[in-house]
Amino acid sequence: MARFKIEDDEKCEFMVAPLIDCVFLLLIFFMVAGQLKKEESQLGMTLPGSVRTTQPVQMLDEQVVQISASGRVWLNGLEFDNAASTDLPQLTGMLARYRDSSRMARQTPFITLDSDDRAPHQRMVDVLNACQRAGIKHVTVTTD
Repeated sequence: MARFKIEDDEKCEFMVAPLIDCVFLLLIFFMVAGQLKKEESQLGMTLPGSVRTTQPVQMLDEQVVQISASGRVWLNGLEFDNAASTDLPQLTGMLARYRDSSRMARQTPFITLDSDDRAPHQRMVDVLNACQRAGIKHVTVTTD
């Protein structure tokens, strides 16, 4: 084994300046990256609740969207689109007309979504997307 001899005139020093630079770069990176995540309290979401009533509540100009187990969609008893359609253009158009007529009457448009228990969950998402595209924000989901 070869041994290295350190001469007295050479000093072995630990260079601190590059280490401080690296620490500051890491600190700045984590400060910037830490602000990118949105806190859950900042998300605009309201969770549905359940309320029991002794008498049925009469809502003015409420529209009922029903989803069958096969994925067919009805609005107030009239069938819209086919079961294979995911964007539901006919339903979206009818909901947009409903929204416009409700606003002209100075009322808030309400939608009640009544889905069969065996209906595909994606179909309910399709109907909710149609409500969003039509600009309707007040959607109630009924359960049995």
